[in-house]
Amino acid sequence: MVDLRKVIFRALKGDPELQSLVGERIFQRGSTLDGIPPTDEVPYIVYNLGQGFVKGPSALKARQQGLQVWVHDEPGDYFRIDEILTRVKEVLEEVDAGAPIGFLEIRQFETSQDLWDNLLKHLVRYSRLGATLTQ
Repeated sequence: MVDLRKVIFRALKGDPELQSLVGERIFQRGSTLDGIPPTDEVPYIVYNLGQGFVKGPSALKARQQGLQVWVHDEPGDYFRIDEILTRVKEVLEEVDAGAPIGFLEIRQFETSQDLWDNLLKHLVRYSRLGATLTQ
C-alpha cells in the first residue's frame, strides 16, 4: 500500500525551487502543536490528508485521497503565497505514476480565497488537491 504522506513529503522537500521559497519549513499537520508549527519564520507550509473514498467501476477500483496544503506568510500581499502554491501544484502534479507502485496521480481542485489567521496574525491561503491510488 502506498504511504501517501511519504510521497507528498519527499516531493515537497526534494524540490530545489520550493526549498528556495520556504527552506525546511514544511510540516505535516500532525507534527504541529494545535496546528502551529515549531517556527517563527515565514513563509511555511502545513499539509494534511483529508477524506478518502473509493471510486471507479468494480473492474478498476481506485482510491481517492484528499489533501490540503496551507501556506502562511507575514502581512503584506499574497504574492509569495501564490508563488508557493503554484510551485506546490507543479511539484505534486509531476510526481511519476507508479513511483511508488500504486500511486497514480495528484491533481489540484481549488485554491482558497485570501484568508487571515487571526491567532498567528498571518496571511494564509490553501490549495485542495486529490491523490488517486490503486486499491
